[in-house]
Amino acid sequence: MILEKLIGTIAPHQCIRCGSEGSVVCAWCLSDIRVPVPPRCYRCKTLTRDFRVFSKCKRSSALRHVWVATVYDGLAKNVIRTFKFDRAQSTAGIIAAQMTDILPQLHSETVIVPVSSATSRIRQRQDR
Repeated sequence: MILEKLIGTIAPHQCIRCGSEGSVVCAWCLSDIRVPVPPRCYRCKTLTRDFRVFSKCKRSSALRHVWVATVYDGLAKNVIRTFKFDRAQSTAGIIAAQMTDILPQLHSETVIVPVSSATSRIRQRQDR
């Protein structure tokens, strides 16, 4: 984090949407990052309450809810790609803020874990 701040001082980020200098996504563009998604089942796309998995889909899925913060398109897609492929750690805060806004108050025993990429995919990103 300190190294990224130092690099940001020497060579400041440019907004990935409008190109203004200072951050990966400027405050002006950040307001457009979220495209509201109606709560629906992630498998069959049936509208549900609180992003629940539709009752018929529960037979083939161990998941009970899949919360979606925004449509994976436009600025949101660029932020995620910048985090994954350009290793811009400053985008992690943007992604975390979007997740925090959509997730409900979770039980204290809830465990959230990252899903790591396959080794072959990590190598592909490093070769870019």
